[in-house]
Amino acid sequence: AIYLYKQLQNNKFEIYEAAYIILNIADILNDDILWIKTAETFSKNDEKIAGQLIERYKLEKNEKDFIRTAKTAFHNWPNSFDLYLINNLDKEEQENLYIDALKNYVKNKHKIKYYEILRHYLTDNEKVGFVNDFKDNYNRIFYVQLLETEKRYKEILDCAERNKNSYDFDKLITPILNIYPSECFTYIVNKNNEALNSYGRNRKTYQSMIKTLRLLKQITSKKEESILFLNKLYNHQPNLPALKDEMRKANLGGGIK
Repeated sequence: AIYLYKQLQNNKFEIYEAAYIILNIADILNDDILWIKTAETFSKNDEKIAGQLIERYKLEKNEKDFIRTAKTAFHNWPNSFDLYLINNLDKEEQENLYIDALKNYVKNKHKIKYYEILRHYLTDNEKVGFVNDFKDNYNRIFYVQLLETEKRYKEILDCAERNKNSYDFDKLITPILNIYPSECFTYIVNKNNEALNSYGRNRKTYQSMIKTLRLLKQITSKKEESILFLNKLYNHQPNLPALKDEMRKANLGGGIK
């Protein structure tokens, strides 16, 4: 190992490709100084080495260098180190870095449980702004989860209105079924009537209908209207055997009460 390292030095092989070789040599020789020196040299450009160096400082309880290298790694590769920092930082001592890691993780991974942690560090205006940034995001379900967390129910209704033809419409409307019962009932009835009258409807159409029809049973104040509508679909004339079958499987047909 010593010979190989000397050859690397003599031939000026202290370049990126040699970094892992030198680190392995340092491990074999138990040369902590060489390992740290090499890792420090390459950690700014190599994500894996940065991670190893951070973990090394953590194990050594070297708080100062742990934070220094963690900040650099997060700056260079935020999506790779955000969750690590969330799980390993002292939240009180490094609150700003912890919040930055939380924000990045929530924005990229769309995990509502981490927003529930983050929101306690935000002012009311910051929460409004953070949630608003997701209004036009492709992940409408997560946007609705954020709105629900902040009890911004009218905006959930607006989102559902804008996305009535979305595949995930059932998930968008679920949080407000008993907050806007009349609107939700109307959306669901209209959506299913349109599907029933659509050209080329088939079993897949009926399976898709079930997703929102199930929700009718959750609207407390619309129980009687829901029963009437479901029974009307189930007993549709002319007879629709495939629809009946899907409704039976979902416990939505055949003498609903």
